[in-house]
Amino acid sequence: MRILLLLLICVAPFVLQAQDEPLRIADKKPILKKCLQVGDEIQREQCTNEGMLTYLYQNIIYPDTALAQGLEGMVVAEIVIAKSGMVTSHKILKDIGAGCGEEVGRVLNELTKVAPIWAPALKGGQPIDYVMTIPVKFKIPEPPAPPLPYNIYGEADTVYHTYTSAPMLGENIQVLEKKILDELNYPKGFEDSCFVGSMVAQLVVSKKGELNILEIIDYEDLGIDFQFQLIELINSTSGQWSPAMYDGQPVHAFHNIRAVFSPKSAVCQTSASNFASANEMARLGEVRYLQGDFESALEQWGKAIDLFPNNAEFRLLRGQALMDKGVMKAQCCEDLTLAGRNVPLDPILRSVLPLVCQAGAQDSAVVDSLGNE
Repeated sequence: MRILLLLLICVAPFVLQAQDEPLRIADKKPILKKCLQVGDEIQREQCTNEGMLTYLYQNIIYPDTALAQGLEGMVVAEIVIAKSGMVTSHKILKDIGAGCGEEVGRVLNELTKVAPIWAPALKGGQPIDYVMTIPVKFKIPEPPAPPLPYNIYGEADTVYHTYTSAPMLGENIQVLEKKILDELNYPKGFEDSCFVGSMVAQLVVSKKGELNILEIIDYEDLGIDFQFQLIELINSTSGQWSPAMYDGQPVHAFHNIRAVFSPKSAVCQTSASNFASANEMARLGEVRYLQGDFESALEQWGKAIDLFPNNAEFRLLRGQALMDKGVMKAQCCEDLTLAGRNVPLDPILRSVLPLVCQAGAQDSAVVDSLGNE
């Protein structure tokens, strides 16, 4: 569980030590190299403080033991920034226990593993080894309010994403599935193209059973001719739906419809068969992942991607799982970047992706947060 951490970078007013030891007082404090071009000296110090805060915020994890005990408080650490710009050592000066000090130490230890990212402290115009004191406040955040079952869509409409019963075409879900299977037309002129792929139509079903298509997600980038066929089929059902229900009342509701385009031409049967197999592998991967069998899930998704390497759905499934586990960052970056070309990524995922890609290409997550020149 990641938490908001309060960071204050300060210099303790101790008496100067011998010149061959790190000093705690300097004419100019160390500055992150990425902050050297920022404004005046005060702004450069502020940029450095914010960089350290970002690094700690992104990397420190509240220990489970401390959370279970409801333990809060201040851990005080120090690092030595050498005249070379390297962090050479760190030490915990004050600990609150339950693994908090160890966690701060673990994260600060990563600073010693990267290339110089600091402009060193100066005294008398000369670079010096410098001791920086870093208090880190552990505070358990307040539990978030229960999520609302709806979103405000447009200017005023309340559209539910959680409901007692889902919107339905006919008596059961099989009615819609059969309609898609029987009536979803393969575009004319593409019969021998052997294009295969799936799409998801994101729509709102109104209280009256009318439809408003918000977006078509085209996982295999089949194109507008294929998208039009799905849109035309969905629009033909407007007004025939039973609305979603919430607390006994009909409500506007978000709903997704998934459809697969598969050619029926004899020359395309291999492509159709391979895509059906890949979909089965992808679904099995989801099941295995939910069961906690991560390695088996990766194997199934890998097989599906081997068959259809540009399929955004398969890439998204594997990429999100790798991100959740914090492993194989280069592969995670590749999967999510490729998926993002065909599908809109979640805003949070989109904002985090550059950090993941940097971590996959560089030697440490430290550089992601603190950066170089």
